[in-house]
Amino acid sequence: MAKVLVVDDEPAIRLLLQSILAQEGHDIETAADGVEALSTVQRELPDVVLLDLAMPNMDGWHFLEELRTLGLRSRVRVIIVSATTDPESMARGQEEGVHERIAKPFDANAIVRTVEAVVQEPAEEILARREHPEDLARLIDKLQSLDN
Repeated sequence: MAKVLVVDDEPAIRLLLQSILAQEGHDIETAADGVEALSTVQRELPDVVLLDLAMPNMDGWHFLEELRTLGLRSRVRVIIVSATTDPESMARGQEEGVHERIAKPFDANAIVRTVEAVVQEPAEEILARREHPEDLARLIDKLQSLDN
């Protein structure tokens, strides 16, 4: 099955998602915010990230930006699981190449179906949907700033 990283600041939500997906045979890691999630991703890249948007320390959007800066964004499938459903967030999610969005409160069956559908997407499609020239430019700028 898939390696899934659940990122949410609410312990009950993390535990619920972990329980639902573990019952389906998935290998689950959890993180309480984007900072913790970034550390986890750098240690071992998950197949799927279930990502809340509104979190302390580092929100979901900043986490996605950091993944992009590290050159990892194109290698991770992301499902937003959030109560944030305003039109601006929906549009930004599309721009960020988010695979799916699930609104809170969520249905356990919808979580399982969505994760399994996203995991089935071929790797070539992930890369094709995520590659943006500006990603490479940001990475080059960051590397150049480190050299100075």
